[in-house]
Amino acid sequence: MKVLVSDRLHEVGLDLLRREAEVDYRPGLQGEEFRRALAGADALIIRSGTRVTAEDLVLARRLRVIGRAGVGVNNVDLEAATEAGVLVVNVPDANTISAAEHTLALLLALARNIPAADANLRRGGWDRKAFTGVELRGKILGIIGLGRIGGTVARLAASFGIKVLAHDPYVSSHPTAELVELDRLLKEADFVTVHCPLNAQTRGLLGRRELALMKGGSYLINVARGGIVDEAALAESLRAGHLAGVAADVFSTEPPPPDHPLLRAPRTVLTPHLGASTEEALRRNAVVVAEQVLAVLRGEPAANAVNQPPVEPDEWREAEPFFALAEAVGRLYAQLPRVNPGRIEIWCAGIPAGPCFDLVTGYALKGALATVLASPPNHINATRVAAKRGISVRATKLPDAPALSPYPDVVAMGDEDIRVAMSLAGSGYPRLVYLNGYRLDIAPGRFTLVTVHRDVPGVVGMVGTRLGQAGVNIASMQVARRLAGGEATMVVHLDEEPSPVSLAGMAGEGPIEQVYLLRLPGRLVNRADSAAS
Repeated sequence: MKVLVSDRLHEVGLDLLRREAEVDYRPGLQGEEFRRALAGADALIIRSGTRVTAEDLVLARRLRVIGRAGVGVNNVDLEAATEAGVLVVNVPDANTISAAEHTLALLLALARNIPAADANLRRGGWDRKAFTGVELRGKILGIIGLGRIGGTVARLAASFGIKVLAHDPYVSSHPTAELVELDRLLKEADFVTVHCPLNAQTRGLLGRRELALMKGGSYLINVARGGIVDEAALAESLRAGHLAGVAADVFSTEPPPPDHPLLRAPRTVLTPHLGASTEEALRRNAVVVAEQVLAVLRGEPAANAVNQPPVEPDEWREAEPFFALAEAVGRLYAQLPRVNPGRIEIWCAGIPAGPCFDLVTGYALKGALATVLASPPNHINATRVAAKRGISVRATKLPDAPALSPYPDVVAMGDEDIRVAMSLAGSGYPRLVYLNGYRLDIAPGRFTLVTVHRDVPGVVGMVGTRLGQAGVNIASMQVARRLAGGEATMVVHLDEEPSPVSLAGMAGEGPIEQVYLLRLPGRLVNRADSAAS
């Protein structure tokens, strides 16, 4: 496994990676050189310095995971990564304390004029009156975004005796903050700090109108993302004397150009994106991102997946057997005669509740599409690939599966009706339990022969003789029927693949109306082979 690291990463994370993978450590890699390196990588680890675009991912055929050693993933084209079947993981908790403490550091620096006073003293001044500040006690702090960092800022700020107002449409309550509408927060707060992600809803969230609503003489701190605040309007508000001060750790363009309006504005405290730049945070970021990337490469769950439902390790271990089962069901369904390629229905019973159900759907679609596409998808992008091809997909969780199987754990697929179903049979060994209206209980093999025939004597011997003449050994066999003398089906688990000629000779012979062969990759049936033997 090869891991490309294109931004600086703490050595402790690199050491972890080197234990299991070849590490290509080239911080600052850009352009065509970056794309060439990415084309040969199984994993990519970045911080904020690398931007991953759709064009970068075109030739990255081996790439399985992108690890962002930090919180924000706005420098990764998530749509393109998901389309390419690349899992994106981040480290949402590692920076929390560092970013929250940096917010309070900037807030205190503004309130007490610390940078300006320091600069004046170094120039030989001693103008104590010019740098008179304000106390935090008794003031109102407004927090926009009450996630991990914003919530931590609220708890830390409360120790100063500050009243905390917060605005977050996704939070219903908080122990140390009163939740209010954004306009009220802006009008009442003495200090406003921003802690929301940058996305289509928050870009330009604080523009001229919102800045004008802020209390005269108040302060604004942004340690979240540039682009959330209109920086030109912010500089105008400072020059007009409406705001008493601004602290910014982030900018819409980083580093900001020499003519950036905030660089020339008065009463500012500016830092070069230092929110996560503590020794402790850098170590945590490196360790957690390395552990997640290696877990994905080993086929294990990632706790902080961004573009698939996050799954806890215990949940993953419980649900993992269903993933291979679902993929096998999808592969079998797509090989059945007369399937409806425009509509796929998936049914599950026995799968633990939660995000694992969505993953089962992805694996089932992966199996179905793998049989018909030259570039098969994986469970991450299978749903998108199906949608792009006009395939309608619906997944339903069944409370139980008595009509399909004697076993409680089942994954089934069909179009309008169930066509194929498999079960783990309570032991982790896949069993084919339903096929085109017939209940079964047989371990599938790499090659499974299916016949549709009239229920008359001699069919089993006829099929066995034909296979014997072709030099194909039978591992196991089961016959199922609905009514004596009516239509029946036979499912035969074979050790070798029969030739097309031998199959063609069987179809239409006597009572045999139809013959077809189902194939499964060995990795999906090895357990079944063990159980059958």
